[in-house]
Amino acid sequence: MKKFLLFVLFVPLFWMMPVKAAHYEVRELIPSDVVTTVVTQRFSYKDLMYTDGKVQFAGIKNLTYDERPVSISIGVFNKNKKNIGTVNFCSADTLSSKEERAYVIRIGEEYLGESNTVDEIKYIAILSDNEGCRTTGSTENLGQTVEEIGMAKNTQIDTKTSLLLNVLLVLGGTLLAIYLYLALFTRSYQNMDGDSVRKGYKKINKKMKLRREAALRNAPKEEPKPITDKPEEIQLQEEQASKETETDLHNLYK
Repeated sequence: MKKFLLFVLFVPLFWMMPVKAAHYEVRELIPSDVVTTVVTQRFSYKDLMYTDGKVQFAGIKNLTYDERPVSISIGVFNKNKKNIGTVNFCSADTLSSKEERAYVIRIGEEYLGESNTVDEIKYIAILSDNEGCRTTGSTENLGQTVEEIGMAKNTQIDTKTSLLLNVLLVLGGTLLAIYLYLALFTRSYQNMDGDSVRKGYKKINKKMKLRREAALRNAPKEEPKPITDKPEEIQLQEEQASKETETDLHNLYK
């Protein structure tokens, strides 16, 4: 009976004891001094833990069929869960397929922002397995939460810009509605500019008519030529003979 009572008392105490081992995913904050395993497509980071300025791994295993250098991107965060630095690690040595090896990665202040120290690190997060094997960019995520890291900055619109866009959209929609109403339900835009166009053409036509009439009045009058079916050569011969006849008659009566 006593053993049973001790067991009943022991079980609740066991569940109340803090358990440091837990399972975390990529891009998830891991508190310091917590042991966990994170698995990516290429590596298994087994029993990793941050403490005293270093991340210790009981084993990093290459899950692929190719030989790979050990690589990882680790973000470090302060008590406010804001990023204060990023470690893009890529080793000089490699792991063969399915090989596993213990590792320790030290996080010095060269990976942190200028005003940050190692003592501020309260959380870490495995951001990726650093497939491109980067070793730069330690300060590119400063001030961001783990959820914000990787978001395209050019797609984020601040509050003032968003308000201005909303005002412009409302104004444009109002103007469009007014135009459609006037065009569809009133005579405001019917035959728009039609009268002025017709008046303009009427004035131009009147001026052109006056010019034509003035040109006809001032043009020299030409006697109409007799209509004949005779060829032009015969007409010239007859005209010449007529002139010669008139000259003979003139000499006769002279």
